[in-house]
Amino acid sequence: MFAGGIKAPGQVAAQPIGSGAVVARGAASGNPNFDPLTGKFAGNKNKQIQVVAQTVRQGALPMLSGVPQGVDPVVWARRMAAVRDAARDLQDLTPETARTFLAARVADVNSVDINQFLADVQWQRIYDLADVLDAKVRTKLPVRLIAPASWTKRIFTGLDTAQAAHLVKIVEGRGWDVEDIKREIVAKVKNVDLRKQLELLYGEAPKKQGKKLPAPAGTGKP
Repeated sequence: MFAGGIKAPGQVAAQPIGSGAVVARGAASGNPNFDPLTGKFAGNKNKQIQVVAQTVRQGALPMLSGVPQGVDPVVWARRMAAVRDAARDLQDLTPETARTFLAARVADVNSVDINQFLADVQWQRIYDLADVLDAKVRTKLPVRLIAPASWTKRIFTGLDTAQAAHLVKIVEGRGWDVEDIKREIVAKVKNVDLRKQLELLYGEAPKKQGKKLPAPAGTGKP
């Protein structure tokens, strides 16, 4: 007799599985060890991706907090990376620019909640702006986020009243005093109504010092 016993017609011997992923195939036949992640045929050795997946499932790795229930933490981390990149790369933040940006990152753009994505990108911009301003005030930070002046001005100018208030609260929570807030935020707000609202909370912004004009010739003053 052959090892393993006699197989019924059509029955095949059990085969070891590679990554454990399921692949939809057009036919019932074929090597079941096909790994869709690598495109290779695997044996019974644990692949690196399988080890990582098992580790994540077992909770051995610290995962990002705030992950919605039922969402893969790795998928959520990729989404938040896309939010950060969009906040820093996109000039205009519209549904159209967001869809174009996401087209290269997701399989189906229509499955993305664009309005929620735009809201998250706007929040990311506020946090980035807080980091940039914080680096100017607290110059001895070990890690600093630096942005072009044009980016800072564009994001700062685009804040509405509620967003500007959130920005102030963020930096206030990082240890800014009233003078820091007046100098770095209130004094730079171009919207008159918004500046007045902030001045009611934190006081009048310092006046800009004008450049001194040279003394007229013949006065003897330097």
